Amino acid sequence: MADIFHDIEEGLRQDRLKKLWRKFRWPLIGLILLIIGAVVALVLVKDVTETRKLEQAERFSNALEIYSTGDSKAAAEAFSSLAFEAEDPGYLVFSSFRSAQAHIESDNINKAISIFDDLAGNAEVLPLYRELAVFFAADLLLDTVTYEEINQRLAPIMLSESVWRPMAQEIVALAALKSGNEDRARELFQELTLDALSPPGIKERAKKFLANIGGIMQSPEEGGD
Repeated sequence: MADIFHDIEEGLRQDRLKKLWRKFRWPLIGLILLIIGAVVALVLVKDVTETRKLEQAERFSNALEIYSTGDSKAAAEAFSSLAFEAEDPGYLVFSSFRSAQAHIESDNINKAISIFDDLAGNAEVLPLYRELAVFFAADLLLDTVTYEEINQRLAPIMLSESVWRPMAQEIVALAALKSGNEDRARELFQELTLDALSPPGIKERAKKFLANIGGIMQSPEEGGD
């Protein structure tokens, strides 16, 4: 009988974790895209005096219009075409991110991952955006690859002072949790709750996950008598 109650409790706990997982997937995507959109607007204003760049600006604007109609496949193609032909690294970056977003919305996840991987490996792209591409690719792969692969992809960001480090650590913690390594997940989530650089939203999510996997770990000093 005790085993039955244990199985029920474990099932309920896993159900809570799955609900949290679904609720907090891609937590900052919307905000990041808004930031990218604001940067794009600045670039468009700056570029209007140059004929070639004006042409690229118009193509980007046309792609946005296609996207606004809900035709994600056509928008992805338009953004991809501009990214491939763009002479300005800025348009390469912005069009690539938008293309990947459109591919995601049309359920072409593999193509989106390929775009992110290409960005991450492009030396002409600023490190800030290369690291963001690495993060997005890892997030998309979270449900299909091992913890080791996620950790390998994101380790350089986690070991750096990157602005994306807390986000990367959250994904690695989720990968550890998915693999059944609750001790590693608990360790990473606890670090996020204590990290002064972690955004409030990530800290709050880390606390919720900790509450579902046994609470905050004690430090060695707190654990001893």
